[in-house]
Amino acid sequence: AARFRMGAKPVSLHSMLAGMLTGNDSWFLITLFTCQLLAVLLVRLPHWLQMSIALAASFVVPDSGITILYAPFQYLPLVVAGIWFSGERLHLLMRIPKAWSWLGFAILAILQWTLIYRLGPVTRWDRAPLGLTGIAMLLLFAQAIRSSVPDHILRSYGEASLAIFLISP
Repeated sequence: AARFRMGAKPVSLHSMLAGMLTGNDSWFLITLFTCQLLAVLLVRLPHWLQMSIALAASFVVPDSGITILYAPFQYLPLVVAGIWFSGERLHLLMRIPKAWSWLGFAILAILQWTLIYRLGPVTRWDRAPLGLTGIAMLLLFAQAIRSSVPDHILRSYGEASLAIFLISP
């Protein structure tokens, strides 16, 4: 499948082992797994302390060039926010009228676009706020299109996309 990807490199045993050991290949699954392990350590703490620790780690842990040593800390605030979003809160979100969902989505989309346009590429300093507002934006968008034709199309596309990701090399 390498020929279908941008920037494909020749595969060798050495590059494959190095990529697996550093976490630079398949970084997403390794990062998600490590974030989940870190979240298990934080889950019994008060919410404010969970996020304080996650944010501090995301700002303090240096970029070592080895993905598994720093990327989980960069994304930990987003996982902690996900811990807070229980089924009960999901039901509260579903009660928001569609018009308010569209308005909230539009405001956050404009905010995201403006910040990224002005600040440039995402860095460790703005990853958490942009990620958290991006998640809120997408939740509002999902509520706004709930039970519509685009909702069904996007659900099918997402399920197929996940399946393709999981079976890819």
